[in-house]
Amino acid sequence: SQHKIPVHLHSSGLFWQRREVLAAISLLKFLVHPHDNENLITLLRVPVLTVSDQDLVDLVAREGKTLWEKFQKATEQGAYHRTGLLLQELRQVKNTHGLV
Repeated sequence: SQHKIPVHLHSSGLFWQRREVLAAISLLKFLVHPHDNENLITLLRVPVLTVSDQDLVDLVAREGKTLWEKFQKATEQGAYHRTGLLLQELRQVKNTHGLV
């Protein structure tokens, strides 16, 4: 409502706690600031991105500054290929067309 985004929901429950709403918010936050580790963990736990909790623990333990840098490096080395390409492609679209 604050940003005048029209929303119509046909179910009961708290809108802002719905899994798909949290995923969409995490994606938008990621596109604005990919180096927010806490948000990136939330985004990578979305089922469609298929990064397991154990993989996230392993990534966090790796040497590097931010989780996004570690994730990009792992993607370059062949891990998380589909997810890494998708996130990089979405960032390119954002850079070209903006968030709107």
